[in-house]
Amino acid sequence: MQLKLSKPLSTAQEIQSMIRSGRLKEGERLLSQRELADSLNVSRATLREALLLLENIGFITIEPGSGTFVSRKLPSSENEEVPWRQIKEYPLQSVFQTRLFLEREMVSLLAISVNSKIVAELKMLTDQMEASWNKMEIVSHIEADIAFHECIANNCPNQMLASLYRHFKDQMWETQRQPVLRAESEEMRISIIGHRTLIDALQAGNPAAARESMKEHILYTAECAGLSKEQLL
Repeated sequence: MQLKLSKPLSTAQEIQSMIRSGRLKEGERLLSQRELADSLNVSRATLREALLLLENIGFITIEPGSGTFVSRKLPSSENEEVPWRQIKEYPLQSVFQTRLFLEREMVSLLAISVNSKIVAELKMLTDQMEASWNKMEIVSHIEADIAFHECIANNCPNQMLASLYRHFKDQMWETQRQPVLRAESEEMRISIIGHRTLIDALQAGNPAAARESMKEHILYTAECAGLSKEQLL
């Protein structure tokens, strides 16, 4: 089963492929947004969201008044600094602390009522994450990671907690996008193992283990983003 990408993310994936294949060269100026949207057969709103994601993960730079350019140093799995775009609204530390509070509670509640369909979806998303990372399809990897955590929220018996998560989804999702380019292969392998450990706890119907697994997973993600456990606990 293949993950169906949202339109902005599938558009970002297409542009990323053009860059990776060399059809768009490092430093090259992209078409205007109107022309690029027409050539990709998407709306300008969809294109803008796709470009923001590509800028966030380091494939392009957007220079107001000058245009959009392919980055001169394309992202890899090397440990690279990625700016936190939400800094003026909420510090990175605050968002990770909020994730710890919300997601630990949601997953522990889910463990009580989880079913085989939810477990199968979480396994599929984790497989997609791993396959995408191995092929360095970063957009697809991030989409699968976001969908994994969103699946937990959507199926949480306490939908008030889930609504709080969705209300701050942009900030939550940014903490999943932000560490990716800082992560080396071994770090990403550990992160994916964390997803599978969490699934095991859910499948066993063990709320305490699910809560602890989510805690360790988020703390590890925060560490990949440059924070220490002491800053969050």
